Amino acid sequence: EEEEEEEPGRFTLAALTKLLKHLRRAGKRPAPVPAFSARFPLVQEVLPHLASVQYHLARGLLHSPSVAPAVAWEDLFNCYMRVSERLVALYQFWRCPQEGNSLLRQVLATFEQLRARDQLRVELAGVLCNLAQTECDLGCSAQAVPLLERALTIQEQHCGRNHPDVAKTLVSLALAYGDSARDSQDGTATGSRGYCAQDDPTAQMPAVQRGSGRAKEQELLERALHILEQQLGPDHLDVALVLDNLGCTVGDSGQRDLQRELLQRALGIKEQHLGPCHLGLVFTLVSLAEAHGALGDTARQKELLLRALTLQYELLGGMALEVADTLMSLAPVLQQARTLEETSYALDVALEAEAIRTRALGNDHQLTLDALLLRCTVAVDRDIMKGKKNTFFSGSHASELGTLVSALARHHSPHHPKMAAALLARARALELEDASCSSILRTLKRALRIQRRHFGADHLVVADTLAAMAIQLTRIGQGQGREDYFDRSPKTWKFMFGST
Repeated sequence: EEEEEEEPGRFTLAALTKLLKHLRRAGKRPAPVPAFSARFPLVQEVLPHLASVQYHLARGLLHSPSVAPAVAWEDLFNCYMRVSERLVALYQFWRCPQEGNSLLRQVLATFEQLRARDQLRVELAGVLCNLAQTECDLGCSAQAVPLLERALTIQEQHCGRNHPDVAKTLVSLALAYGDSARDSQDGTATGSRGYCAQDDPTAQMPAVQRGSGRAKEQELLERALHILEQQLGPDHLDVALVLDNLGCTVGDSGQRDLQRELLQRALGIKEQHLGPCHLGLVFTLVSLAEAHGALGDTARQKELLLRALTLQYELLGGMALEVADTLMSLAPVLQQARTLEETSYALDVALEAEAIRTRALGNDHQLTLDALLLRCTVAVDRDIMKGKKNTFFSGSHASELGTLVSALARHHSPHHPKMAAALLARARALELEDASCSSILRTLKRALRIQRRHFGADHLVVADTLAAMAIQLTRIGQGQGREDYFDRSPKTWKFMFGST
């Protein structure tokens, strides 16, 4: 079957259709198993023995004269560290941060008993950094901060303030500060996020995480960038990763032009070192797409997301979780076009993301529920455009979103923004299905309370919800109540529509 040649790198709906066809085919066959996972039963059987070896090596370190008199202490220590690092790597591969955290705490306790040996302090800094990473993976960024500060002090004493290892710890500390601030604002604990491929050479440094954009986070990242540019050169691969982090941080604080500039520079460095077809480019492409979207260049945003998605499909396969993450970024961009054609494509994209996450993580995982929320929101939009009452599934949108709200409550606090997003989608679904105005108003009031608590009384999303409530009051003939809702946020409405 002959197909027309398309301009490479240019976003078209035909190119997206072709890619979605490949993803659906991938979903119908078993996902490719990495070579390491193929040996999973054997490694699982050996794992307890490896843990036992690590335990006895620790005893040997603490009592070396009586346990292993013929073995040099340094050799015993190096063996202990190699076994411990291998165990932690296995736990990370199987996504078991709790087990890795427990193991690293045992290693830290062993180091504390060996504190008289001053030459081990640099190795102690490495243990502290790894332990802090497991704390972030568990969603405890606030507990990671003191560990990283202690590691930073040790490294500065032994390596100097301008050593590359100091810069890497500064990056981890900055991201922990940002995540901790975001967690306290949301009222929930969130784990480490970002793209970090298993075979990506840039994975030696922490994956990019979205912090709060606080001044402390930006200050630490700028210091790390200055150190690496001085010590390794402005075009080193590690510099690109710090540019990734710094770009996301300044973007969160609203500096979108600077974000685009930093991420464009990071992309150029990575392409120079890794080539144009490497997984290490994906996170930069997605972040750069976000910057272009915030600046209003949706065409460029779609091109970058399609390039990232194509790379992931070719290098990871159609059922990789990273593919679902990029699909989740692409669907809202298509939805924003507000046309029936692109909204239908957005629904297909959201469905693929949900299918991948359901297959990999199960129905009740937090990431699967996020994909379900996106799919329901897009489906409501699509059906409003078509004037259709029910989903292509057998149930209604409203009942499906009601179940989703209950499921989200198991993962988030009652005041989390995702709860408000699900409630707003349910209110629109109720209106689509001609439900009573009182039930729609109850749902909108719940969403409004969450939005005011999280965003403040004069945020634009609050104004949108107030407008929706005013429309419902108009439907039931309560004109005075409608005007009360419009008057509750005068600053927001004046900003949106002017004083008249």
